[in-house]
Amino acid sequence: MAIVDSPSEFFQDFRALLMGTGGVIGDKWSMRILWMCAIGSAISLYMVAVERQAQNRKRMMAESLKAMEEESIDENSYT
Repeated sequence: MAIVDSPSEFFQDFRALLMGTGGVIGDKWSMRILWMCAIGSAISLYMVAVERQAQNRKRMMAESLKAMEEESIDENSYT
């Protein structure tokens, strides 16, 4: 990149870089990067969903076990 004489030249170069005209990253590679980010986000969301499912399953099992214990205590107190 050349030395910029004025701020307006800098912003024109920056805009060209962002718009893809004469930028450092070509359209093909920017699309690949975009797809990799999308796939990474999808994998992350899947992992979060799996973790939450496991946590919910543990919580439900604990609640069920607690209810069974309370039920057995109640049965033993009547006899």
